[in-house]
Amino acid sequence: MRCRLALALAFGLLGIAAPAAAQDAAPAAPPLPRLVEAVRVQGVGTGARSLVHTDAIEAELVAGTWAPPRSGAELELPDGTMRRFTTVRANTDGVFEGDVASNGSWLSFRVPSPSAQTVLLHAVGNDFVYVNGTLRPGDPYGYGWWRLPIALRAGDNELLFRASRGRFRATLLPATDALVVELDDRTVGDVDPDEPAGPHGRSVLGAVVVTNTTSEAVGPVRVEDGGSPAGVNAFGEAPRAAARWIPPLSRVKLPFRVTLPDDVTPFERDPAAGGADADAIPVRLRVRAGALEARGDAAVRIRRAPAVRRLAYTSAIDGSVQYVAVRPATRPGPVATLLSLHGASVEATGQAESYAPKPWALVAAPTNRRPFGFDWEDWGRIDAFEALAAVRERYPTDEARTYLAGHSMGGHGTWQLGVTFPGEWAAVGPSAGWVSFFSYGGAPAEEKDPVVAMLRRAAAPSDTLALVENLRDVGVYALHGDADDNVPVTEMRTMLGALAPFHRDVLSHEQKGAGHWWDASPAPGADCVDWGPMLAFFARRARVPAWERDVVDFATMHPGVSSRLAWASVEAAVRPFERSRVRLARDVAARRVEGTTENVAALGLALDRFAGDAPVTLVLDGTTLSAPVEGGAHARAWLERRDGAWALAQGRREGRKTPARCGALKAAFDRQFVLVYGTFGTPQETAWGLEKARLDAEAWLYRGNGLADVVPDTEFLEGAAGPARYAHRNVILYGNRDTNRAWPSLLGDGPVTVRRDRVVVGTRVVEGDALACLFVRPRPDDDVASVGVVAGTGLAGMRLTERLPYLASGVGVPDLVVLSAAMLERGAEGVLGAGFFGDDWGVETGTIAWR
Repeated sequence: MRCRLALALAFGLLGIAAPAAAQDAAPAAPPLPRLVEAVRVQGVGTGARSLVHTDAIEAELVAGTWAPPRSGAELELPDGTMRRFTTVRANTDGVFEGDVASNGSWLSFRVPSPSAQTVLLHAVGNDFVYVNGTLRPGDPYGYGWWRLPIALRAGDNELLFRASRGRFRATLLPATDALVVELDDRTVGDVDPDEPAGPHGRSVLGAVVVTNTTSEAVGPVRVEDGGSPAGVNAFGEAPRAAARWIPPLSRVKLPFRVTLPDDVTPFERDPAAGGADADAIPVRLRVRAGALEARGDAAVRIRRAPAVRRLAYTSAIDGSVQYVAVRPATRPGPVATLLSLHGASVEATGQAESYAPKPWALVAAPTNRRPFGFDWEDWGRIDAFEALAAVRERYPTDEARTYLAGHSMGGHGTWQLGVTFPGEWAAVGPSAGWVSFFSYGGAPAEEKDPVVAMLRRAAAPSDTLALVENLRDVGVYALHGDADDNVPVTEMRTMLGALAPFHRDVLSHEQKGAGHWWDASPAPGADCVDWGPMLAFFARRARVPAWERDVVDFATMHPGVSSRLAWASVEAAVRPFERSRVRLARDVAARRVEGTTENVAALGLALDRFAGDAPVTLVLDGTTLSAPVEGGAHARAWLERRDGAWALAQGRREGRKTPARCGALKAAFDRQFVLVYGTFGTPQETAWGLEKARLDAEAWLYRGNGLADVVPDTEFLEGAAGPARYAHRNVILYGNRDTNRAWPSLLGDGPVTVRRDRVVVGTRVVEGDALACLFVRPRPDDDVASVGVVAGTGLAGMRLTERLPYLASGVGVPDLVVLSAAMLERGAEGVLGAGFFGDDWGVETGTIAWR
């Protein structure tokens, strides 16, 4: 009840009315306005792949001074330059295209409404939209299925869009039902009748989008079977992170499982009769949320090997359903695995279908969470390994013959995952791959501002070249068209130049006259990915088992991303997000490990290869230690650097940073996170908290095909299931200590406190009512969970957090950032402080730069 009351209160204060569930007796509504004429302005700000940006319009929105513009009005920029608003009109198809929808164009639409009503906004090609000042995610990639329920008030409304990609269209649609099952963004696994049933019998996972067009949260939400054929049954999957409630005017993607009969052949068409060689099993879904109900039809495709099939699985990040596209091998296993990473805009099924079937290897194409996703970094990096684990669970594979390849963005992912996780691959094969955001995106090579440099440092895991020496034991075959006008061939040549001084197992091929995507032969498969010489190169190589390695030379930019090679693990860095390196040699017969380290504060060594219980001599950076061998197959030595020398430690480090929990902020979104907004502030602060949590949940759905709980602090602390429902999960807090009641239990008297009028970090006090603060702390009641905080000192500070792109790939966000609204006018000057907590999560022991 408190949950529903808080949600209803927050939105009731905004004057939003819910549509009736049944409207049979309602008179016909007047037609909705067409969004074909707007007032436009361009060139009002700057930005890059960073938190730091300027924007004169956002500055007014944050300050609360924005008013809908009229044609001919002028906007003054901080340097005194004037920008004039002009009227622009869509073409006959209702599309704004060309310059009017490019390069950060702002388009303001006046939308009259005879009464308060809820409608669906179907916009394609916009970065985002402000609906009467409330920010909602856009559809910048033009997927076409992003429809948002929005509230129009009686009288004039403003829809304020930003568009950057040259083509933009927006349409208002009636919201005729309170609850809607949307099927054009569904995820459903396929079934192969010839494969044995899995641990859940013959079943597949799926997920569908359900939209709540009412002004209250609806739930508990249940997915049920709605009359599928005999032997077919659909029911809701409820992992820990399942969204039981749908926020007001929002959409979530709910998981379900479909159990199937042992014999699915009756659902197949006869190819001789003109049908397809693979058909689908109809599935009828019914979704209930309290008294509301909606229905929709899905389907499970039947795909026999070696046809490409979607293997669906549950992600440990958030409990969502993802899939990996698999082209099975043409002979029984164990077979090799070719993990193939797709390029931007490419669906994983299309990537897998670019390969001809092979007898010696299966092809597995992860999704990167979406066709654009995360550039195979951040959560895209995690997705690749979750997909690989799902394939290994389902198919018999030889893990020593695991190969990594990809094209374009996937070629970048191949370089990136190759250098970051060198122990996973027997060989890598990037095609048309760019090196890093720094080389391909034009980011500055060095940041001179010491505060902003901390943001750049937090993006260090993106620095592919810094880790290139990790590839020394991994075969490399690089492929590129020499006329590629999308990713220049110089990107490949840069990597080959970096490998040349030390690597002797490298081949490359430049296809003469070829562009970005090319196919030089009529044989099945696309040559730019299914390149025969590269695959032959792969087939001749196998990964050295970890236990056979006696030499470990490994570097990492952050143990929270990659910490281990074979029997050595970097547990913590002296200087966070700077390169750490270990060079170690093991002599089992002599019972000795010797080597050097760089920027390593804690180290773990597996000692299971040393038989017997005699101690092992460790010589590290000139310090000699004697490590006992205890635990048999689990024998390990833990070491910490103390006063400049190494010392043995007792087990893993309690209360200190470890690979499982060492920041930075984005890591708070990778462990079954729950979004908790405050309800004990003013009505406006409560409304903002719900809107911001909803914004992040929707952005996570759009960018990452994800699932997130949005709950008020009252539900988190006192809900029917009690706090135990959210145990062991990461938590994202919205608001500040004055507005969010969950703050004391999760952050206590920690070193960072945000109030309505100030931010306190250790002994430093920054005063102001327009400050934003992002930070991450260890969750006090768990060994590995974290608490991420999105805080503002006042409404202006809270609004300042809205467009901070911490859910975008490659954006560096350290453990702590403090910004003022002045950033929107003066750029880097508005970043007041940024940096990293110490190894003990302390401020005094950390590295934080202040302006």
